[in-house]
Amino acid sequence: MPYSAPPYTSPSFPAIHLERLSYATGISANGIWRIFRGNRRPSFEAAKRIAEALQVSLDELYAELEPKWQTWEQAEWAEDAS
Repeated sequence: MPYSAPPYTSPSFPAIHLERLSYATGISANGIWRIFRGNRRPSFEAAKRIAEALQVSLDELYAELEPKWQTWEQAEWAEDAS
């Protein structure tokens, strides 16, 4: 049986499988995974496509993901300063 990634779930967004979100946005499943884990900030166009696919506003998308990006960036800066 082929592997199927679990759906991304959030109180703010509907559940959706990475493969479906990838197909709907044209962004690789790995790229989407990195965005939602906080390891990558999407371009404005990519964020717009993700928000449209999830049927949420850009404000809702950024409100959900911005804290993850800040945490990851702070960890990266701390690592670079060492």
